Amino acid sequence: MSAAVAQSLPSYEQATSLPTYEDTQRQKENEARQEMLNIFFNFDADTDNDEIYLDGYVVGNDCMFMLAFLLAFFFNWLGFFIGYCILLNLSGRYGAMSGFGLSVVNWLMYLKYTHQDQRYFHDEKLFMWWFFFLIAVVLFMKGILNWMKVRKMRNLSPEQRQSARLFFY
Repeated sequence: MSAAVAQSLPSYEQATSLPTYEDTQRQKENEARQEMLNIFFNFDADTDNDEIYLDGYVVGNDCMFMLAFLLAFFFNWLGFFIGYCILLNLSGRYGAMSGFGLSVVNWLMYLKYTHQDQRYFHDEKLFMWWFFFLIAVVLFMKGILNWMKVRKMRNLSPEQRQSARLFFY
């Protein structure tokens, strides 16, 4: 019995060259982190080949546009920054832009038509309300119109896409 156990045990050189427990745990954490990044952000090179690129940016899809739009609309400027900086495709950026614009319109309407505090937008400062309102509407419309333009360009051939130029920002 002891001869069988002695044969199954590794030699001293093999046993001392094994990684430590901390190194093994660190490697497992890195593998799990990489797997989560691949799942959530699609960093895997094999699945990235079917993406459509336009001026070096991934186009994305309508679901990503709506996700970024709702994120920016409900979480205001924080949702805008999350959608604009973390979602690394055109649909996410344009959705965040238009959602933030509509969110600003929503807040401006709330501030103007609530009767609790009228010191911000009374008659002398009404031009400020219109100024912010127009900027917010322009953001909203720019995000939607640019996304519609990108959606049309998504159906073009790769040669036509390369020759087409977008004004993104």
